[in-house]
Amino acid sequence: MKTLKTILVLAVLAVSGMAAAALDPLNYVVELGYASDPVPAHEADSLTVTPCNSCEPVTVRFSTATAYRLAGFESAAVTLTDFSQAVRQAGNKDALLFYVRYDANTMLVSDLVLSGAE
Repeated sequence: MKTLKTILVLAVLAVSGMAAAALDPLNYVVELGYASDPVPAHEADSLTVTPCNSCEPVTVRFSTATAYRLAGFESAAVTLTDFSQAVRQAGNKDALLFYVRYDANTMLVSDLVLSGAE
């Protein structure tokens, strides 16, 4: 009887572990240059990105939950208006890099990060 309980407990743990793994979002980060025009015009805009050299392009969507950051993924979020203004005021636009982090399951952008602004 003890062996049956042990097997049952292990089976429940294994199934719950698989269910938890299925709920974890798969996040991708794509690096883009200024020429890609990654700054959305509004909060419900979309952007087509190519996750890797051999990957097909995908369209990701911005939302009101998207965080716009000026100094790395750990920096405080700013408004889309402030983010757009920082991009417009940047000196050497060719040196700008943008990092787009999105959930591969929902295709929603969680973060848009500006790097290289002077």
